[in-house]
Amino acid sequence: MLTLVSDVIKPSFKARTRGEAVAVIDTETATLWGEVFDFGMVIINSKGKEIARYDAIVEEVYNSVKLMEKAFYFNKVDSFYEPNLRCGRMIKKSWRTICVEVSALCAKHRVSVVSAYNLAFDRRVIAATNKKYNGFSMFPVGTKELCLWKFACNTELQSDAFETLAVSQGWVSPVGNLRTNAEVAYKFMTGNLNFSESHTALDDALIEKDLLKLLMEKHKELPFGVGGATWQLVNKDREKVKSRKTA
Repeated sequence: MLTLVSDVIKPSFKARTRGEAVAVIDTETATLWGEVFDFGMVIINSKGKEIARYDAIVEEVYNSVKLMEKAFYFNKVDSFYEPNLRCGRMIKKSWRTICVEVSALCAKHRVSVVSAYNLAFDRRVIAATNKKYNGFSMFPVGTKELCLWKFACNTELQSDAFETLAVSQGWVSPVGNLRTNAEVAYKFMTGNLNFSESHTALDDALIEKDLLKLLMEKHKELPFGVGGATWQLVNKDREKVKSRKTA
């Protein structure tokens, strides 16, 4: 289990990460409560430069047709995963082996912060997969948690510019809430309105790494810790939400 930290520290990138590194992770799962089948990670150093990347397919889950049929992106098995496995770009490994390799990489690069968009989800499904498939905590004791969803919703996604663009682009739920997922955040913060999230672990970790760098360049304070209903930070004005309601 990762250590929750709710403090906020300041100034430069280097000072904020104590000269160490940040691991940006992403998981794809067969179920909403666990069963990670694709794990991806990008490590950046104290200057924001990528220094390592890692991904692997979890063989215990991926080899189970019964489990994989439950996956939301099951259609990617034939279109993405099988071609990448055949050409050797991706490799199936036991979950415990993945834990060992990720832990070693984090130790090698002195990872002090772990980050993800909706980190609470990744933390929960990793813990569940650990329990079921003989895994263990991948990150050093005392590793700080930085949820990019919380970071974005506390800063850029509360701007008038975001609200205006979100409404014009239709990034609004049927009940009127502005959408705040990683794809929307990436479109807004990069200006690439044609971007479409891959929903594969390493590719998603790479775009989340870009989001982290953009956020850290603009904001000196880091909201460490994992938030609750993060989307509510952007949808606090219930009258505006009602006015946008279509359902």
